[in-house]
Amino acid sequence: MSLRKVRFLNLDFTSASSSSDLFDNLILNPCRVHFAAVSTVDSTFRDSELQSILSTGITLVDSTPLLIFLKRIDPDFKALRGTDFFRFALRHGSRPINHFVIGSTIENYNALKSIMSAGDNKNLLVGHISPPFGEDFLVSTEMVERIKKAKPDLIWICLGSPKQDYAAYLLHNELQISLVCVGAAIDFITGRIPEAPRMLHYSGFEWIFRLIVEPKRLWKRYLFGNFNFLMKALMSYFQR
Repeated sequence: MSLRKVRFLNLDFTSASSSSDLFDNLILNPCRVHFAAVSTVDSTFRDSELQSILSTGITLVDSTPLLIFLKRIDPDFKALRGTDFFRFALRHGSRPINHFVIGSTIENYNALKSIMSAGDNKNLLVGHISPPFGEDFLVSTEMVERIKKAKPDLIWICLGSPKQDYAAYLLHNELQISLVCVGAAIDFITGRIPEAPRMLHYSGFEWIFRLIVEPKRLWKRYLFGNFNFLMKALMSYFQR
């Protein structure tokens, strides 16, 4: 799969191909995939290591405000929601695909397992690790062996950014398996957190819905982070 990239805000963003092409590439060519929202980009302004991690992996765009700027540079640039790709991948594959989840709760994992088992889906969830909340992600020999023993084809990291991006970077050095950072996607798919209506997905206003649903957790990220991103994005765009 050829990768179409655009450099903006000192990051290399990859234009999304179809979900099917991306999926096939991940199965054949182990790599790191990061879905960048505005909050992810805002974090890179203060974290040069995160900036490097995103630029050395495949960083797709999961943000309409960010997409607007990238389309001004490359009109054919495409975004892809992490949740949409996760939902697609759980039921896709020319053969049964084994999935492993890092993050979320065991209750949420079991709920996802029930959803996957419905119908004629041949894919399986083969393992789950829930790292301690609020702590830095640490890779242990036990963790690596546990993942290898489960023999997954894809690993989904649901820790939120930037923790999940660091986790993918650290694990990629130990495993020859694709790792995909999808944040709260598992919560949306299982219904633990309400997902924005489809009409809002690429409207640029999905963040408002999420802010209404989780105000205590997200108000600072969206109100301050979005403003900071907008100022830096405008400066960077007009300086090109």
